[in-house]
Amino acid sequence: MTLKFDLIAFTCCIFSLMMITCKGRMTDGNQDSDTSYIPTRKDTLVFVDTFPIEIDELKPAAIYGDTVWINPYGSQEWRDTIRRPKFTVYISVRVDTTDYIIDTVRSKKGDRIVIGYNHKYNLRFIRNNKPWFQLSFDKKHDLKSILEGTDFWLESNLDVFRNLVYNKRYDMFIIEFDINPRYNYGSIYYIIFNTKGRIQYIGISGSWGGGGPDGESFLTENEQMYITCYELFNFSKMKPVSLPEYTLNSDVLQEFESSGVSYKQVHAVRNLRNNMFLVVFNTRYDQPDYNAIILNSDSVVIDRFRYRGLMEEMDAMFLFYSDTLNMRYFIEDTERNMLICIESKDSVYIRQIPESGMLPLPSDSLLPERYQAIDFESFGSKTFYISDSDSTVFFRGGMME
Repeated sequence: MTLKFDLIAFTCCIFSLMMITCKGRMTDGNQDSDTSYIPTRKDTLVFVDTFPIEIDELKPAAIYGDTVWINPYGSQEWRDTIRRPKFTVYISVRVDTTDYIIDTVRSKKGDRIVIGYNHKYNLRFIRNNKPWFQLSFDKKHDLKSILEGTDFWLESNLDVFRNLVYNKRYDMFIIEFDINPRYNYGSIYYIIFNTKGRIQYIGISGSWGGGGPDGESFLTENEQMYITCYELFNFSKMKPVSLPEYTLNSDVLQEFESSGVSYKQVHAVRNLRNNMFLVVFNTRYDQPDYNAIILNSDSVVIDRFRYRGLMEEMDAMFLFYSDTLNMRYFIEDTERNMLICIESKDSVYIRQIPESGMLPLPSDSLLPERYQAIDFESFGSKTFYISDSDSTVFFRGGMME
């Protein structure tokens, strides 16, 4: 009996060590550090910290046979509470280490099995101190269509909710959240769901950490459209349209289609109020006559103009100043040395003021109080001074000062 018991105990120890080797968080020479591996199906890379290496170059300790485990790091559960005047939402996100997401990654030595974990989401809505409804979904089933094949499909760290918007007109909610990788980039997704707890649509609203457009998502004042940096969601049609797709089918840009110009990259999006919004497209590779369009919530193009400002390789930077009280907006075009003014109080009026038509203001000079300072608060940008009672525009600062 003793020999049999010892044999069983020895076998259990060996099995436990194998499981630890298989499932434990393995690192490049240090098993105690907080480094995890993120496989990418498209380019068969596994990321260690911020440096990609081929799967076959990993040390054997990181792989058990033909299997790679993507283990969660940090906390495996996240909770938050959103309190609004008419309702409260209790949010929880959990990494379920008992529910696997299994995929394959192609390597030089053949396909390897890669295993991550499912994420479970729950939002409980309370109204008038009574349960209203709840929304429950998970990564494995509900987010598969948008995440499978990306870096985030097998990632096992927590996601963080960013914003919650209620569309009273259509009695629906919009919630944005990050599929939050360990590195300094990520996509922002949004889910539209009704007050019965049913998902109506899942889409991409933006990104952060490199290459992302400059802008935040918003609901138009008439609650007809949800505007993101990637697409326009129309609640009356319950259908999204991508911004590049929209502009290619738009009459305002048809004159450029023959030249092969297509707007595949949004540079910036801004809310102009009064159910209008501005979309600016990047012109790094093409130089069409107009790359900025103003649309209303019916997707009708109101006006257009040229913008040749800061078109960055990394995150976009859009020098935009909002004077919501007077419903006018200012943009600095740094390439053409120009101030663009958009007035949208009654109808849209665009005024482009070249620097040659302004007066420089010495640093020690003062202007009357009737002049409004337009300061973009960005390194190298100018401060402009305008007055409704005077057509003269002054400027101060810039790269040359």
